[in-house]
Amino acid sequence: MGTFRQFVKKTPLYPALNSLRSNLSRWHIIREWQRQGCPLPPPPEVKHATIRQYGKRFRLDVLVETGTYFGDTIAATKNHFADIYSIELSPELHQGARERFKGDQRVHLLLGDSGSVLKQILATITRPPLFWLDARFAFGDRNGTLPLYSCSQYSGLASLYNRNLKHFGMTLDQSEDVSVLTLDEFCRMERLQRIHFLKLDVEGHELKVLHGAHELLERGGIDFIQFEFGGCNIDSRTYLHDFYELLTPRYHIYRIVTDGLRLVTAYREIGEIFTTTNYMCELVGH
Repeated sequence: MGTFRQFVKKTPLYPALNSLRSNLSRWHIIREWQRQGCPLPPPPEVKHATIRQYGKRFRLDVLVETGTYFGDTIAATKNHFADIYSIELSPELHQGARERFKGDQRVHLLLGDSGSVLKQILATITRPPLFWLDARFAFGDRNGTLPLYSCSQYSGLASLYNRNLKHFGMTLDQSEDVSVLTLDEFCRMERLQRIHFLKLDVEGHELKVLHGAHELLERGGIDFIQFEFGGCNIDSRTYLHDFYELLTPRYHIYRIVTDGLRLVTAYREIGEIFTTTNYMCELVGH
C-alpha cells in the first residue's frame, strides 16, 4: 500500500485526488457536527468553510485575519484568496507561522496588537477585504477594555463572559484584558462608510456589538447581519426578543435552516432556543 501511495503522489492526478479527499473529510466533520446538534465549540472546519463561502459569495480575494494562532485558518483558505494578512500578538506563534508559510507570497504575517496593525494593513491594500477579527481585539457597546476569559493558554474557546461550563467539564479560569471598540468608532477610524456583510459569532456578546453599531443601524449602513444565538446567551443573559426589538422593522430576520432561510414573521417565546442557531438579517429595501 505504501508503494502504491508513493506512485500515486508522482502522478498528475495526485493534487486533484488529495484535494477531493480533504474536501470529503471536511464535509464529513461538518455534517457529523450538525447531526449532533451543533455542540460548542464548533470544529475549526466550520469556521474555515464559512470564510471560504463568504469570500466566494461577495467576490473578495483579500482576507484580513486577527489571531494567526498556529496558522490553520491560513492553510485552509489560502487557495481561495489572492492575499491573506494575518496578525498575531504572540512572538512565539508568529515565528511558527513564518516558518510554516515561508516562501508563500500570498501570505503576509504581521506581529503586534491588531488594534494598531489593522491601520497599517488598511493603508496598503487597495481591494475590499474580508475581515475575520478573531483575537485580542473586541467589539462592544462602548470603548475601553474588558477581561477575556478562557480555559487554557492558546485556547480556541474564549468569551467576554466568565461562562459556567461545568456541565462540559470546563472552567474559564484564565483571563487577559483586551481592547474594546464600538463598530461605530471603528468605522470612523478606518473611514468605512458601509458594511455589506457583518458576521457575529462572539460568544454571547453579539447584542452588545450591535448596540455599539447604533449609528450604522440608524442610517442603514449594514446590508446584511448574521448572528449566532445559543448557549452563550444564557451566560450573557440576552434573548432573541432583544435582537428582534433592536433590528425590526429595519431588517427582515430569517432563521438559517438546513434547506435555506425561514422568515421570522413575528416574535414568539418558543423561539428562545438555547441550542446553537444562526440568524440572517436583511436590510429592508436592500
